[in-house]
Amino acid sequence: DSNVPSKSALITCLTAALTASSEGDTEEALRELRFFQTLIGKSRLSPALTTQFRNQSQRIIEALALVEPPGAEPARHRLLAQLPPEWQRRYQLALVG
Repeated sequence: DSNVPSKSALITCLTAALTASSEGDTEEALRELRFFQTLIGKSRLSPALTTQFRNQSQRIIEALALVEPPGAEPARHRLLAQLPPEWQRRYQLALVG
């Protein structure tokens, strides 16, 4: 069936997501991981393996979605500057990476 993705298509998709992530292109990495989830749903893998891959990829998507894009820092600083000092301390974000 030509609609069933091959293992190489799944690997290619994950490789693209990893490459995008390593290059700092979070949006592209998220797109590739979502596409991977779509491909997994159309694969002939066992239901247990399909569920496992979907859950693991979803956890990665959620983690990547928490990463702040570099251009967002000035806007975050402006927002925090408007908060009272006790709230500013509460919402200081840790640097990741």
